[in-house]
Amino acid sequence: MLAAFRRHEAPVLTVNGRLKPNESIFIVSGLIPNQKGHPLIHPWFGLRYRNGVFDEELDLDDVIRISGLGRSAIPQPYGIEEDIDLSSLTSLLPDVVGKSREILTRARVEWKEENDPKLQVHLDRLEELRQRRLAQLEIAFEGHLSETRQNRRENERRRIDKLFDDYLKWIENTMTTQDKPYLRIAAVLWGGV
Repeated sequence: MLAAFRRHEAPVLTVNGRLKPNESIFIVSGLIPNQKGHPLIHPWFGLRYRNGVFDEELDLDDVIRISGLGRSAIPQPYGIEEDIDLSSLTSLLPDVVGKSREILTRARVEWKEENDPKLQVHLDRLEELRQRRLAQLEIAFEGHLSETRQNRRENERRRIDKLFDDYLKWIENTMTTQDKPYLRIAAVLWGGV
């Protein structure tokens, strides 16, 4: 369905009987990528408004339960050519975007609180492994070294450091997010006027 609508467009589904007049639910897809641009956090949620005022945040299961989406047909009372005044819905868009950003910021903080300690344990183990590998290198090149062996030792040390540094950079790029979410209003469920 998302592919059928262009940028800044979303379907408006009239859900008479399920939603009251002047009640709407904006279904939002949020995405926060990592530094490489791959999706890391991708929640779907609904924002319910009543009489133009924000009422509550809903998870997708609640949106489906309330609206009946996917469980029963939703007849549309308006023809395609019929003009519908959606100004009451479009006036809510700045608030929907602001609330959605707050929700995604909160989701990002929760994700970081859950994953950062695990990541730190992994990074600590990685540093221990680096130090053990460097200690093994020193043991292998113990004693008086010729200039050639000293050069080999230094080359191996640089190779080990590069290997670990590259891996640390990869971890940083894949597990770090910025607080700049991508938002998409997937649909608006509307009770009509």
